[in-house]
Amino acid sequence: PEGWTFEHSLSREHSFIPGTALPKDMAFTGVEGDTFALVDKNTGEKSYISRPSALDHAERELDPPDLERKRAKHDALWEEVKTLIMPYCGSPLPPTDPKAIADISRASELLDQLIALHNGNWATWWALGVARRALADRHGAYAAFARAYGLQPNEIEVGRNLAGECLALGYAQDAVDVTAAMVRLAPSDSGLIANHALALLIAADVEGALLEIRRSLELNPSDPITQGACRYIERVHAGQESIPKTLIG
Repeated sequence: PEGWTFEHSLSREHSFIPGTALPKDMAFTGVEGDTFALVDKNTGEKSYISRPSALDHAERELDPPDLERKRAKHDALWEEVKTLIMPYCGSPLPPTDPKAIADISRASELLDQLIALHNGNWATWWALGVARRALADRHGAYAAFARAYGLQPNEIEVGRNLAGECLALGYAQDAVDVTAAMVRLAPSDSGLIANHALALLIAADVEGALLEIRRSLELNPSDPITQGACRYIERVHAGQESIPKTLIG
């Protein structure tokens, strides 16, 4: 749609750890304790998201030496993942140079190892989704984001990223369900409402899509991306454009 990409339609109120979908107004500033830190370039306001914790209740049954070795392996893997991914976190587009692709491919492999150690942490699955999307593996990204969403359905950035893959792959009903859930969590978030409108559009609910995109525009009338999405949905509604089956950011 004119002037619209899914990634850039993200709300400015809820920021997530960096990846190919990093909102243009947000910058990754590093890791602070158990969180990823971001800052809004316009307001200076910081946002955080928790990073993977090391292990869970299953490790309570391990002998102390085994537990310590497993924790050390987990932490070493995570430190290597950070080293590999952080140089590319601020880029709005997937990497194209061989070194970047090799680094993110390696990070994806390490995330698989982290998941083998502890598969119940949503943030690790989320990071794997980001890595897979950066490698143009949208089906793999969808699977990872879906697992993260199953573990943490109330984390807006997880749902938002999952919805992006649903839109790109044409999983219309999933997109509608997830974006509706995100709007319920933040009902005044114009970006989330716009994303729900786009989900309704690929689900062929053009009337609903038009209603929602106009509601989003009422909340944020000066946003050019929402304006472009609204014009596009209006053209579909008027029969000037066909109903899309996918929307790729």
